Amino acid sequence: VLLVDDEPFIVQGLSALIDWEKEGFEIVGTAGNGSEAVEFLKSNPVDLILADIKMPVMNGLEFLKYIRETHLSEAFFVILSGYGDFTYAKEAIKWQCTDYILKPIQKSQLLALLSKVKQMQQDKKEESERIRKIGKAYFVQQMQTLLLGRQEETALSYVKGQVDFGRGIRYIGIESEDGETDTDIGPEKKRQLQRQIYEACMQYLGGEYSCLTFLDAEGKEECYDVGFISVKKISQEKGLREQEYINLLLEKIQKSTVHPVVMYVGSEVEDISDISESFPVGSDRKDLFPILR
Repeated sequence: VLLVDDEPFIVQGLSALIDWEKEGFEIVGTAGNGSEAVEFLKSNPVDLILADIKMPVMNGLEFLKYIRETHLSEAFFVILSGYGDFTYAKEAIKWQCTDYILKPIQKSQLLALLSKVKQMQQDKKEESERIRKIGKAYFVQQMQTLLLGRQEETALSYVKGQVDFGRGIRYIGIESEDGETDTDIGPEKKRQLQRQIYEACMQYLGGEYSCLTFLDAEGKEECYDVGFISVKKISQEKGLREQEYINLLLEKIQKSTVHPVVMYVGSEVEDISDISESFPVGSDRKDLFPILR
């Protein structure tokens, strides 16, 4: 939380009005006007800003307008004002103000506000996650189009727009290994093992490149594979040779599941547009590609 008010006793009063930590918040900074607050935000991101509307140098509305126009902060913003004029509130709402509260603020008002902000934050996270999942699903759909050798410009343009692949790419198929004792493993268990492999790949790639692994890469029923796009650029960023990068991935997967896994390593291609040549879907992978266990 960032508190912005030119009257120090107001800031002190707000700080002492409730137990912020108990409510799940922390006051990380204070400022005497909008200009000081702008400087603070340049190096200190916050989730919630409480600002007085009337301050010298840069008032509350000017401050709110500035951070929205410059995209300096998307924090929830609450105006504190001694003025009941609806014109101020209308202008604040225009610039995505979360709430407009008249002074003096009461303890019950502040607690209600924080409860509202926490719910809005949760809703925001859920919406962000929903959008992320939709984006990931669309990426996988377009990647499958390329894997099948369909040179659709829309798919290629979208995939390249999401990831800077550079040169040197290969497809790796990963799945739990069948054996003579595996006849009792049904679809539910296979799906569980597939999920464990997928989660290990996600953790290995990290957030930035997590879209490069996906479930059911071939899109066939009763095929519990995990697709992994190995990009030489990523292994180089980690200071690893490609072989080391792939071996470490296999090691991580094997630690995440007690069931043996197998990797089918496709040949390297220069560009993502040629990814179907790295793993021609439908071929007998065991005959065509190196296998890692």
